[in-house]
Amino acid sequence: MRLYRHSSYDEYRDAQIEKNLKKLERVFVTPHEVAVIAERIPRPVTLGLCHGVRNGWEVHAFRRALGSDAIIGTEISPTAAEMEGCIVWDFHDVKPEWLGRTDFIYSNALDHSYDPAMCLGRWISCLSSRGVCVIDWHKTLLSRVDRADCFKATTREVGRLCEGVGRVVDVARVDGRTLFFLARNDATAT
Repeated sequence: MRLYRHSSYDEYRDAQIEKNLKKLERVFVTPHEVAVIAERIPRPVTLGLCHGVRNGWEVHAFRRALGSDAIIGTEISPTAAEMEGCIVWDFHDVKPEWLGRTDFIYSNALDHSYDPAMCLGRWISCLSSRGVCVIDWHKTLLSRVDRADCFKATTREVGRLCEGVGRVVDVARVDGRTLFFLARNDATAT
């Protein structure tokens, strides 16, 4: 595993915004992935989160696939304010109303985390007792860690990281990517 160490939070945030603006039109999840994930999500979805959504495409894809408008996208860049269903938000942070109440979390942006273990732990804390967190991981070049793509790890390392913060209930390979499905470890989730 490799992790870029930022000199400040401002450096981190600025790097993420710059990367967002450069790749605003790019989408890294496929309709096929959305369909495979949607099959494994318990219904009804009363609250869903998609973290690090860049342009919000996956928010709308999951809303359609899951039949729920209760899915919110987060993106650290101010561009999120212009996207329906999205909010400007650092995905490392948690709103109190999400804690223990979220049925579904999806992200393919964990490689943008400055502290992936803490980040995943916070996401898991948001899950309801039946909630599922889906980490969409792509093979990365460990040598290419930088200010924006600040976390790099092998698929096996990400699997161990997931096992350390949640209960891995499923793993799937779809379109060359690995999907880790996590649930809370505790039996007392609300």
